[in-house]
Amino acid sequence: MSKIRMNIAGGYLRGEVRQLIEDNPQLAPMEAVAMWVDTRYGKWIETNMETTDFMIGDVEYSGDGDNVKGSFSIDFDNPNHEDYFVRNVGGKIVPIEGA
Repeated sequence: MSKIRMNIAGGYLRGEVRQLIEDNPQLAPMEAVAMWVDTRYGKWIETNMETTDFMIGDVEYSGDGDNVKGSFSIDFDNPNHEDYFVRNVGGKIVPIEGA
């Protein structure tokens, strides 16, 4: 078993993600980032891959101003879905230890 690890592009972090954080002060920044990841990538998977057998997690966000970084992981039940996602969107397939 494995998962996909994705880094969030700096342009998204300094643009869309920052705006979402600013527009939703009631949310912690990490919550806003997780919401953005779910909207952007979760909806892409459901629309383009026609599956709901995946889980987005391990959302990370750190930094301030223009010096920010973020990442997340996606677990698919089907290894073919992992391959399709990486070919079409990006990311890196990472083996899960002990699986």
